[in-house]
Amino acid sequence: MRNFSTLILVFSCALSVHAGVHKHAHVHGSASLQIAFEGLKGKIEFRSPSESVLGFEHIPRSQVEKTQVAQVTSAFKEDLKTLIQFESSLNCEATPINVGIKSEKNEKHSDFVAEYDVQCQKPLAGSQLTLDFRRFPAIEKLDFTFLVDELQKSSQVKKFPAQVPLR
Repeated sequence: MRNFSTLILVFSCALSVHAGVHKHAHVHGSASLQIAFEGLKGKIEFRSPSESVLGFEHIPRSQVEKTQVAQVTSAFKEDLKTLIQFESSLNCEATPINVGIKSEKNEKHSDFVAEYDVQCQKPLAGSQLTLDFRRFPAIEKLDFTFLVDELQKSSQVKKFPAQVPLR
């Protein structure tokens, strides 16, 4: 079995490559979700153009925009279980690591990124994941990548809620 640090290194490299591609292919209405697990420990990264979850991409200027950022950030920090639902029998707990707007200097575009550490009590293989991003209607498609131990899966979701079998 691969050790967890190797998995995270591979996952981080994949995310870096994806982020580089995504930066150039900044597509409104799209988002990506990457989940990697080694045994019972995992990482989650959600990434989307800020416009797709906030309704704008610039630095928030008005109080309304600042409130919108706070509400979306709170949703990703505190309500992740409504967006990404592991089967309850797995008893998974996600801890937010980094949630917020990411932009390069002098860029007109920004991304909303949410990263988590996840710990489950039972293995994910053979279970089902429910993805429900209806709260963000501007997300028209979600590119989903999942890696758990030896299982690798990629798909694109265009309708929510969506059930994804982890087999």
